[in-house]
Amino acid sequence: MRVEGSFTVERAGLRIDRALADLLGCGRREARRLLAAGLVSIDGRRTTAGQLTRAGSELTVAAGPAAWPEAPVAEPRVLWRGGGLVAVAKPAGIHSQRGRSGRSVDDYLERTEPGFAADGPGGVLHRIDRDTSGLILASSEADVYRGVRGAFARGEVEKQYLALVEGRVDGPLVIDIALARRRTRVVRACRRDRALEASTTVRPLEVGSDWSLVLAVMRTGVTHQVRAHLSLAGHPLFGDAKYGGPPVPLGTRNGQLLHALRVRWPRGPDLAVGVTADFGRAYAALRT
Repeated sequence: MRVEGSFTVERAGLRIDRALADLLGCGRREARRLLAAGLVSIDGRRTTAGQLTRAGSELTVAAGPAAWPEAPVAEPRVLWRGGGLVAVAKPAGIHSQRGRSGRSVDDYLERTEPGFAADGPGGVLHRIDRDTSGLILASSEADVYRGVRGAFARGEVEKQYLALVEGRVDGPLVIDIALARRRTRVVRACRRDRALEASTTVRPLEVGSDWSLVLAVMRTGVTHQVRAHLSLAGHPLFGDAKYGGPPVPLGTRNGQLLHALRVRWPRGPDLAVGVTADFGRAYAALRT
């Protein structure tokens, strides 16, 4: 399999990830990993998965799948049980809920928790993206499930995330920007959109020369909210090519550097989970 070099694009109108997969003879997931790492350019300029090809363009790959093996994805693990709830630490690379492909927290809980069924009376209470690591709550009890889902819907549940972002975040930010879904992205809502109200508070924890470690706190739950808000504020996440983020330090993590750190609400537990090893490696690489 060809793993690096320059290629002439023959067909126009293809997504870059599809064209790259065809040229390298790999899967589109592998192609997207190369794009997220900033290893692919078109006519000398870095490109993203959703950009469309132009016939005759030169596509350059700095390294290919054989030069960047994918690290094995760890299993989820149960952190805490109580009051009809289960708290799970989800590694990056695993879906929160069962979908069309890939492993999920649903699958793990059905194997390990007696009485849990993804299509039963309970289930996973909230989702985080496949490439986000961190804390997820679930319940197999219908009454508990309904009660906690109601607390999420009323904005009573505070969710905290650690994020490694581009640029210097020199002070606290409050990002109150209504969002709207557009295919696989969420964007700033305009008049014609069905606006989803969203608010994220950001506090810098450590600021480097061109990066920051921040704590993002929210009570609303719009899909991709933290990722979109930080990007709109000019500080996209490392590894988040969908929202304009820079590549992750090579060999540390696949996907955005976002970790669901803590979940708490007045009538429930206060739960937290430490960062995963791959997030820690990326943080250490940025600090050097």
